[in-house]
Amino acid sequence: MIQIEESKVLIVDDDPDMLKSVFSLVERFGYSATSCKDAKDAIALLKNERFDAVCTDICMQDVSGFELLEEIRHNNTEIPVILMTGNAGLDTAVDAIKRGAFDFFVKPFDPEHLIHSIKRAVKYHDLKRIEKNYKCELEEKVNKKTEELEFTVKSLQKEITEHRQAQKKLKESEEKYRGIAESSSDLIYILERKTGKILEINKTVCEVLGFSESEIIGTVSGDRIVPEQKDAYNCELEKLKRTGKFNGEFDVRKKDGTIITLDGRGSTFEDYVYAVGRDITDYKQAMAKLKEAKRDAESVNRAKSEFLANMSHEIRTPMNGIVGMADLLNDTELTNEQREYLDMLKTSADNMMTTLNEILDISKIEAGKLDFESIGFNLRDSLSDTMQILSFKADEKGLELLYNISSDVPDNISGDPGRLRQILTNLVANAVKFTESGEVAVSIDIESRTGDEVFLHFAVSDTGIGIPEDKKEYIFGTFTQADSSTTRKYGGTGLGLSICSRLVQIMKGKIWVESEVGKGSIFHFTAKFGTGEQELPEEVVKSEYEHSVNQANNNDRQKVHILVAEDNIVNQKVACSILEKGGYTVEVANDGEEALEYLAKHHFDIVLMDVQMPKMDGIEAAQEIRNSKDNIFNPEIPIIAVTAHAFEEDKERCLKAGMNCCVTKPFNREDLFNEIDKLVQAVESTAGAAFKS
Repeated sequence: MIQIEESKVLIVDDDPDMLKSVFSLVERFGYSATSCKDAKDAIALLKNERFDAVCTDICMQDVSGFELLEEIRHNNTEIPVILMTGNAGLDTAVDAIKRGAFDFFVKPFDPEHLIHSIKRAVKYHDLKRIEKNYKCELEEKVNKKTEELEFTVKSLQKEITEHRQAQKKLKESEEKYRGIAESSSDLIYILERKTGKILEINKTVCEVLGFSESEIIGTVSGDRIVPEQKDAYNCELEKLKRTGKFNGEFDVRKKDGTIITLDGRGSTFEDYVYAVGRDITDYKQAMAKLKEAKRDAESVNRAKSEFLANMSHEIRTPMNGIVGMADLLNDTELTNEQREYLDMLKTSADNMMTTLNEILDISKIEAGKLDFESIGFNLRDSLSDTMQILSFKADEKGLELLYNISSDVPDNISGDPGRLRQILTNLVANAVKFTESGEVAVSIDIESRTGDEVFLHFAVSDTGIGIPEDKKEYIFGTFTQADSSTTRKYGGTGLGLSICSRLVQIMKGKIWVESEVGKGSIFHFTAKFGTGEQELPEEVVKSEYEHSVNQANNNDRQKVHILVAEDNIVNQKVACSILEKGGYTVEVANDGEEALEYLAKHHFDIVLMDVQMPKMDGIEAAQEIRNSKDNIFNPEIPIIAVTAHAFEEDKERCLKAGMNCCVTKPFNREDLFNEIDKLVQAVESTAGAAFKS
């Protein structure tokens, strides 16, 4: 509060005697007085100094007291102005009050009356300044806290305190804040801190709970919480006493008996608790439905995965027999007609396996289980190998197969060469399939380059049948082709482009097509690769060396004694025939139990273990072998899992059971021989090292 002795009064009069008289009067009563003989000087002083009241004569030369009053009001100041005049006319007094004068005196006047008026003017000005400052502070707080939920609580704290101390001049401000609470969709309470008694609520409490205000005011908070949550609520109240904060979710019974869930927040201020509750019943129900839907979706996905796994097993098992027998038949003397039939059989089997693998890839992508690796590889060598494989089909159709890599594209990059090969193989094979004459070309250039990363742009163009404009947006969908007649004429599942699209997305790129019916198509895609210093995997060179060593030491295979654990008669015949033709010595066990009996009585160098068998499957048999110390001749014997399950988790399960590696049915004979020879050589190397030591 500004003290009286600090108050300043400006006195303006062109009559020196009157100016001196009023100046002395003001000084005598403890005010700081400043005098001016004309209004112009007064206006200059008012611009540079603060005054709490102005006492001015009306009739002055140049600028009158009325003009001075108008200047003060024009500058939006609320300084009270007391007018003095020797004209005692009623019209002058009325005019002065209308113009905004605080008081009006006719000369000569009673000094006590004048000093009393000055005191009232100074006090009025002090109150106005305090009120203005206070309103500014309140407005700043409102603007700052309106967006936050806790502001509602704090503003109510402010309002209830001000209400108890209230001054009538702040009534309008108080009503504004109360309007915020009333318009809130949250339930707002003011409680007595010691007893928990409800003192005030907003209308939302009544609207949500169904009670009238009189039914709630005066009751104890927590009365409407369901009995089984009372203890938890009381714990929160104890926490409130210790920390001054409260929060929790509680079920509350409405007047009609229904139960809703409120998310409550509260804090203390002096003797009160300010609490806000939000009805989250719909949210909780939605979350419950979402969890149920998620469980249902996971159940469907599990059923789908199980179906695909079983389908893969049931198809791969007989396909192993078909492919194996075809390979064995290929080693016999055949007529030209028989060899033609055999080639058709192998082509059909390959197409069948391609379809199966595409379905499994789509399933893995959708489940987020498709494996990606990041290794260094030579892009030009990889593309050359891929195009070499695809060139045979192009040659059969008389097509020219071309490729070009821009000179600025780096040779060695890092990424997943297998997935890149899968995309290019799909796109080029499609181009060859849908092109009757002309050429298919692949080009690679740099899309963009940043630091150790490069985005490459690939384009596969053909002179084939083209794609209608209205079909372009559909061709990257699952099981979709541009025209149903395409499937009848050219075959295919419609999965290849869908897989390409999803692989490209995982590789941080995009895929699109340009095409004109009858002229051909250009499939574009981009993908991100690393360009830092990368060591090419040793396996690339090593495998070629090992293959030559294996061929040179083919005679040594007769010393390798292999146990084949397989329950399927056809697959037994295929495995035995392939292995025996490869030079190995083979014996057969019909299931896991029989395999354990063989291994307990005889020495073997390696086991080919089928995973799914009756009585005891391959997983259990492998675990028994590894855990056995006395019953098995060699518990460390290398075990190759032969599985019809193509999912990565199935392979991991085999390795976890103690098997050394996995071969997926139908297997390639050379791949199988390489795995066997590597394991046998590893055992011999280990034994040789142990002997030397």
